[in-house]
Amino acid sequence: MSIELLTMFFLWSSILNIGIMIVSFLLFRIAHRYIYTVHGGWYKLSNEQIDLAIYRMMTIYKIFLFMFNIVPYVVLRIIA
Repeated sequence: MSIELLTMFFLWSSILNIGIMIVSFLLFRIAHRYIYTVHGGWYKLSNEQIDLAIYRMMTIYKIFLFMFNIVPYVVLRIIA
């Protein structure tokens, strides 16, 4: 596997994951009342607990995005 192929892999992986993160954020902002209704009914959570859980999920997703996609891409760009 060549460095160029790995670089392109991490580039497109980063782009797709950033897109997923943006869509998730937009869905949360647009459909927040529906999310509260569904998940609050399933798990007996308050709106504040649901907000905190979604915030934590998005934070963890963002950390993994940087660690496993963006940083390897930048490293490969530096060494290539």
